[in-house]
Amino acid sequence: MRRRSQPVPCLLTLLLISACHAFSQTTPAREQFQNSVVNYGWAQDSAGHKLQTFVTRPRNATGKVPVIFFVGWLSCDSVEYPHGGTDGFGAIFWSLIEQSGYATVRMDKPGVGESQGDCAKTDFNTELAGYQSAFE
Repeated sequence: MRRRSQPVPCLLTLLLISACHAFSQTTPAREQFQNSVVNYGWAQDSAGHKLQTFVTRPRNATGKVPVIFFVGWLSCDSVEYPHGGTDGFGAIFWSLIEQSGYATVRMDKPGVGESQGDCAKTDFNTELAGYQSAFE
């Protein structure tokens, strides 16, 4: 007797695998600090791109605290470090966020991380408008 294949279980298995794969790609790693809380938000540049912001505040702060506003450098690297201080800049960020008692504000440039746009095509004025928006 010839056995017929069962397409329904195979199809359900493929759908489950696809859903798991899609979920793992849409849920990026997030920063987790022991002494600070991070809030993810958005600013907008002059071209209309949504730019991701990262605002940290000391976990036990009850009033106003000083703020460090970080401005990115001449690369298209993210200023988010979900895996800790994996390079020199990340180590500085993590140390300041965890030990200084200051709040911090960071922003990914257009096309970096989850920010919209194309980092390689971003000019000075567009980048500056994004930082001004994040500052406001």
